[in-house]
Order: sequence, then structure tokens, then C-alpha cells
Amino acid sequence: MKTFIQSHKANIETIFDIKNSNKLVIVCHPNTIEGGNFSSKVVYIAIKAAKELGLSSIKFNFRGAGNSSGVYSNGVNEKEDLKAVIQYAKKFSKEVILIGFSFGAYIVSEVSCDYGILNPCLIAPAINKWIFNKEIIKFNPFIIYGESDQIIGKNQIEFFFKKTNKLMVLEASHFFDGKLKNLYAGIYKYLEEQIRFVK
Repeated sequence: MKTFIQSHKANIETIFDIKNSNKLVIVCHPNTIEGGNFSSKVVYIAIKAAKELGLSSIKFNFRGAGNSSGVYSNGVNEKEDLKAVIQYAKKFSKEVILIGFSFGAYIVSEVSCDYGILNPCLIAPAINKWIFNKEIIKFNPFIIYGESDQIIGKNQIEFFFKKTNKLMVLEASHFFDGKLKNLYAGIYKYLEEQIRFVK
């Protein structure tokens, strides 16, 4: 189903699929000014994995993407967009699972630190474009990234997240071109762990 959620000076286009589950997956897309939106193939793969496991899910367009109103703000107000979506998600589930790709991984990282959300999944986190909060390590992130990431670089990701043991490297580029099946398997494994996880 589709709705619009009120955020800070923006209405956020949101598509949700509610299942009979006690956990809800929220997926954040890549950078809006580079063409990112909730139709991203990585977002599609993450939502597909959630559905396959019987989990409720939400995907949404950050301000300025798709039919969402508002103006892109390089991450500042996009954090508020995700927070608004989380508040909306609480109507359906007490527990959310956050997944973000590239720029979306940055937003997920920031909001996880602000809200104390454990075990977020950061896919190809763009650590060379935005300043990630080092406190994210305390929240046990699960990192999926490509061996041949041409935008960030495998070594940069591994150095930043060296204090976590939740690293999954795939033989893939930043956008996982031709490797979506492998990415799907990685996300599926991550979500299986979250289903078993009890706070």
C-alpha cells in the first residue's frame, strides 16, 4: 500500500507491506541527486528478501526523490525522513530492522546511533562521501560490500569497520551489477539472523 508520511518540511512517499510478523524492515535508497530512489535494484532485492521471510517492510523516497516533496539536504533532513518513517512503522511493529544502501547506509547509521537501534545492515556504506559516526560500531552493524567497489574501496570499508566481525564481502562492484543473486543471499542471511535475535 502507498501513503505519504509527514516529515520536517516534506511529505514522504512510502510503500508498505504489512505481514503477520513482529518485526518490520525499513530500506533506505542511495543518493537522491545521483538518481537514487526507492526503485533502486538494491532496495528491490532487500524488500524481496523481507517478503520471502514473511517480514513486514517499508520502502520510501527521501525528500526530493520520486513523489516526495521537499528539497535534498545532503543528509541533514533525510535523517528526519527516516525518523518519521520509523514513527509511522510503530503502528504496525514494535521493532524495526534498518537496511541502507550507499547514502542510505549513512542515514541508517546516523539514525541507529540517535535511536540506539541494534544490528543495522549497511550495504556499500559511502564512508568516503559522508562522515559516519564512529559510535555505530557499538550498535553491531552488519556490513555488506563489494570486493571491487569502484566508488568507496574495499580497504576503506574494512579499515573503518575493523572493530566489527559482521563483514560480508562479495565479488561485486558498488552497485552489485550482475551479482544481485549474491546480494540477495547476503541480505537473506542477515534477515534470518534478525528474526532469531531477541533484545
